[in-house]
Amino acid sequence: MEAKKLALLSSRVKRDERGSRWSMPGLATICTVALALLAGCGGTGSPRYAPSTPTVIAPPTRENIVEAVRRNVEAKTHDVTTHRQEPKVHTCSDYEVASDPYMPHNPELAKCPRVGATYTTWETVPERQTRRCEPLPGSEYGWHVQDVSHDKWLVSLGGSSWDVEKLSGAATSADKPINMSSFAFAITPHQDC
Repeated sequence: MEAKKLALLSSRVKRDERGSRWSMPGLATICTVALALLAGCGGTGSPRYAPSTPTVIAPPTRENIVEAVRRNVEAKTHDVTTHRQEPKVHTCSDYEVASDPYMPHNPELAKCPRVGATYTTWETVPERQTRRCEPLPGSEYGWHVQDVSHDKWLVSLGGSSWDVEKLSGAATSADKPINMSSFAFAITPHQDC
């Protein structure tokens, strides 16, 4: 069809006065039409019409959802406050010497027998540590997946729970989405991990 249009246009182009076959306005018209035809065809020789076939994607399976939660937990760390014992050296003051119950009668048993003497005590000091979350068992070990709404689930295992949402476009949460099979999930834990 495009070849017929080009032939029709080229037959309409007149020869200019010097006997040349193409005139400048005619050549410009042919080039414009050729570019328009190429643009209409996609410009790369791709077919003009490609029938669209509907893509049917099955919903994520229970195993997909559980595996997404497991991967999310394995990638996380959390802060834990622990306590440790630390030695602390004290120097006896006048008040401590005067208030020591063994002074002045039993100075060998006194904690502070004289001013300037030292003694050591142990103090509990809080300490923050970053730990990796413990890996979770496979989907066959007591997981519960409950539908909350379309593409949203509440997943639980032994007292821990997670909100799981299938993402259809770009992730909007601060956490990195978890990709599982052909799905992307946003996972929000109800606990540290």
